[in-house]
Amino acid sequence: MSNASNRSAGFIGGRNGILMAIPLFYPHVGGAELQAERLAQRLRGRGFRVSFLTTRLPGTRRTETQDGFRIDRIWPDRGYLNACIHILDGFFAMLRMRKSVDVIHLHGASLMLIPACFMKWIAGKKVLVKIATGNIGGEIEAARTLRLGSVRLWFLRRASAAVAISREIEDELISAGVKDEKILRIPNGVDTEYFRPAEEDEKKDARRSLGIKDGMKVVLFAGRLTRQKGVDVLLRAWPGVSSEKKDVVLMIAGDGEERNNLEALARELQVSARFLGVVGDMRRCYWASDLFVFPSRYEGLPNAVLEAMACGLPIVATRTGGILEALEHSQVSRLVNTEDVAELRAALKSLLAAENSSPKPSERSIVEERFNLDRVASDYVQVYKNLQNSQLRDANAGIRSTHLV
Repeated sequence: MSNASNRSAGFIGGRNGILMAIPLFYPHVGGAELQAERLAQRLRGRGFRVSFLTTRLPGTRRTETQDGFRIDRIWPDRGYLNACIHILDGFFAMLRMRKSVDVIHLHGASLMLIPACFMKWIAGKKVLVKIATGNIGGEIEAARTLRLGSVRLWFLRRASAAVAISREIEDELISAGVKDEKILRIPNGVDTEYFRPAEEDEKKDARRSLGIKDGMKVVLFAGRLTRQKGVDVLLRAWPGVSSEKKDVVLMIAGDGEERNNLEALARELQVSARFLGVVGDMRRCYWASDLFVFPSRYEGLPNAVLEAMACGLPIVATRTGGILEALEHSQVSRLVNTEDVAELRAALKSLLAAENSSPKPSERSIVEERFNLDRVASDYVQVYKNLQNSQLRDANAGIRSTHLV
């Protein structure tokens, strides 16, 4: 971690302007969007001026201010003609902002890479690209098959720097031709002041608000209900858990295109799962729970896992992406193979059968040490500064040694 003198803001020229370019943003809510917004809030508290550039969704305005952040929206990129318009629209939007922006920080290897790199060449802007998902279905793999995929990878190699949130993603960036010295290792972060273990009365209140009976153990999943998240695997594993433990309830928080299919599968398997839909206050769900499960098929480093860890919950999750790195040294949680119904069932039964299934300090301490959002924000401040001062190699070494070796 950089020393205290490096934590304050201050760019050459004094603008401190960061443009967050992200394919989807408010009112769309997902893991990448939450990470970008939370980082922006921390940066604003350190004197940076952060704005957002995103795709315009139906019913949204071209420009608006939300929570004090300016949001500019550009033409959607569906189809080749629209993709070309999207790129041009993005370029002219960035060109208009050039006097107030120092760094263009892209969340994902989207087509906005193209206008961002042109701004690097013609206006001297620094371009930082964060890659947040890996493996099959991840951003690098997807870029090989998506429209203009080879073009995206060509521009990715020409960005000023790329952030990998896991070892897996770093390897994929290298395989895509990104130079090793351009790759930074910074994980996702979590607000450890808000997401914390519940006091006894807080846990009781949370359970009461969700209608959980005394003596019941709660297993929680939280995330978008897509095939990626593997909730179908969880539902198939669950009958073998609930048949042996009658005092356990499965809660599924989140929504998505697979919800109807998953509810139908639950009925078919006679699984009594509670589908909560979108939850406004996830902390209440973590506080009400005894165990968190995350059977994703591929991942980066999901917010839900970090939040559950910060709340002190033991975790059963798949060995994929940054989850593996977050939990590989845990003395409490269990890692299982993707798609393995039997192994998932056995891990759930093992933790639920433990004499004391209440959380131990290890999960919380891992998050505080490695994934605290303030530490992550400090690392980004250091990266921005080093990009502005053309000292990327020094920032690279410092960031890597902090989190993910």
